[in-house]
Amino acid sequence: MSAPTALQGPAESAIGGTRRNLLKRLLRNSAFLLGGCTVLIIATASLLAPWIAAHEPNATQVTRRFEGPSREHLMGTDRLGRDTFSRVLHGGRMSLLFGVATVAFSGFFGVLLGIFSGFFRAVDEVIMRFIDVLMAFPPILLAMAIVGALGPNLVNAILAIGVAQVPGFVRITRASVLSIRELPFVEASTALGSRQVRVLGVHVFPNIVPTVTVYATLQLSTAILAGAILSFLGLGVQPPTPEWGAMVSEARRYLRLDAMAAIWPIGALFFTVLGFNFLGDGVRDVMDPKLGR
Repeated sequence: MSAPTALQGPAESAIGGTRRNLLKRLLRNSAFLLGGCTVLIIATASLLAPWIAAHEPNATQVTRRFEGPSREHLMGTDRLGRDTFSRVLHGGRMSLLFGVATVAFSGFFGVLLGIFSGFFRAVDEVIMRFIDVLMAFPPILLAMAIVGALGPNLVNAILAIGVAQVPGFVRITRASVLSIRELPFVEASTALGSRQVRVLGVHVFPNIVPTVTVYATLQLSTAILAGAILSFLGLGVQPPTPEWGAMVSEARRYLRLDAMAAIWPIGALFFTVLGFNFLGDGVRDVMDPKLGR
């Protein structure tokens, strides 16, 4: 029993060293730090919105509409006298939820289809032709068609954008699997009689995780922006629920009276998307061996 224990020690030490080295490289990357801090601040403020905001997001005061920033209303009020600061914070919760749920949905099905397509040649042609059909439609138009058929609400919008993002995950996963499948250690494992499920779980899947992680991080910003577009068009989150795209849509009719009612949610959306882009770029730079050197 002592031999396995002796062998496990160096292996665990090597794994721990690799993780510590990865963490050090992430903390040295300026893009990762800038994006991570931006996303962390916005996510924390959005999650703590009920405790940070002094007013209910849907509480109306018609006699105090279109007020400018003040101590009581830090970002002023909108056309119905609702506190803009509270609505921006609560709107962040919906936008972040939309982005995370969409990427989780598209990533799960996209990676699954990509693994099957890249590893099992019998189904590769069928899956890729289906993906080609999906990619023939512009993503936002495909999402609008799906929401138009199912009805405008948050769940259907997540489903629509998720379906539009699946082809990207399928293609990047398939490309990674095709390259890993031909490596010597995978061929050796197959030659020794390992089952395909074991080869996939032990050798293939762990090696595609970094690539998929980087792509998913970058797709978060795209999903949040697409969700805001659908809400702006009236196909996503429905009023009076606060959401940045829906808030801009409501405020666009009153830009001459109060342009700030639209600028605040646009600014929040801008910094959120920018933060996720920086975060994704930093993770890509650290996990890509070529860029790391």
